[in-house]
Amino acid sequence: MTDDSRSSVSRRRTLLGVGALVLGGLGGGIGAQRLFGDPTDDSGTGLDLDVETRDGGRTPTPTPSGADGADGPDSDGDDPGDGDAEAGSDTVEPSDGDRSSDGRDSDRSSRDRDGRTEESSGDGGTDETTDRAHLSLRRVSSEPVRVGNLLPGDSGTASFVVKLRGSEATLTVDGEVSDTDENDRTESERADGDDTASVGELQEYLRVTLWHDTAGRGERTSRDPVVYEGSLAGLSDLDGAALAGGRCVGPGTHRLGVEWALPDTVGNVVQSDSASFGVTVSAEACPDRLLRR
Repeated sequence: MTDDSRSSVSRRRTLLGVGALVLGGLGGGIGAQRLFGDPTDDSGTGLDLDVETRDGGRTPTPTPSGADGADGPDSDGDDPGDGDAEAGSDTVEPSDGDRSSDGRDSDRSSRDRDGRTEESSGDGGTDETTDRAHLSLRRVSSEPVRVGNLLPGDSGTASFVVKLRGSEATLTVDGEVSDTDENDRTESERADGDDTASVGELQEYLRVTLWHDTAGRGERTSRDPVVYEGSLAGLSDLDGAALAGGRCVGPGTHRLGVEWALPDTVGNVVQSDSASFGVTVSAEACPDRLLRR
């Protein structure tokens, strides 16, 4: 073989080696782009949610001068509310953040309990579940608000601060009622016909209004959509109520306001009773958000 032939073979081998390196680099680059540059599955949404409970406390019933309290029985024999929405019934203006006289906790929060973070106090939020097969969905239960030892005419406020992060989502709300305790029966309760040993009646008489506080000011206006209005017992039937008309909302803070009131016509039957209430909020990432990612 001549020197020219050897030189030609060497050049061909060199060119083939360079070509293989170039093709390998292009293939590796394409593979890396598919692996790291196109997170189109649900886990790429970054959706996160938590709900903070703020107990505004109770506004006690003013005691008229010379009166001996508001312990009288229900003279008109009204039945307790049945939980149906009633426009304008027992509307209570928010208090100025008075603390509860029975020592209830406030400023509590409950995070999405999928193993990442939980900041809470009290017993609330234990029923929250996360759909691990569908990571674009989050469900978070609030810490409960507890009310008890109320007098007819007492009222109060609370709020649930929903913090959405990472993705646009639709928000829905479920109502939660728990710990409807009798707390023993006083003589006045027995005289007023209370014959239950463990379950109280407060939830049947307490009136509750839950609304979407769109301005975030803690005061209900005519523009704020009412999510539920009725007896506290009926709040437990609230299931999947859509906020913002079911539209996708962006990451940020969304507030739910609560006003509650015990009508002054209620007798001694609820004298020692107590109850707790809260919400479960669900956030589902919007499909177009998943497609854009």
